[in-house]
Amino acid sequence: MVMQITTNSTLQELLKLAEEKLASDLHINADRPPVLRVYGKLQKVEDYPPATNIEVREILESIISPEQMAKFITIKELDFSYENASGRFRVNACMQKNNVSLAFRLLMPFLSPLENLGLPKIFGETALKTRGLILVTGPTGS
Repeated sequence: MVMQITTNSTLQELLKLAEEKLASDLHINADRPPVLRVYGKLQKVEDYPPATNIEVREILESIISPEQMAKFITIKELDFSYENASGRFRVNACMQKNNVSLAFRLLMPFLSPLENLGLPKIFGETALKTRGLILVTGPTGS
């Protein structure tokens, strides 16, 4: 069944699908079907046709305040958080080739213990220091 990306309920379906597939990101862009990033690989969501720029803008307007929308219109970009029944998301809205583009980053509801991450004990010890600056760098999603 092909679904249209026209309502907030459709956004909720896509975010739930992203969670079920363990995706790190959901991308919604005009003139392209939605895309999930699963284990670093982009996958089109086949059941959804490409959204129009108006539909993507309507999705954005449905999840932010009028003040945030005014800011987006002015500076052509907006970073904000969004929460629904599926979880919490970090969202970036921007203008891309005169079209609204949305990127939802799924935030994990819990922190994994260091043992599960395969990190040396020194990481845990360093994190408990009361002073200093710790920089952890690397590619997005690593």
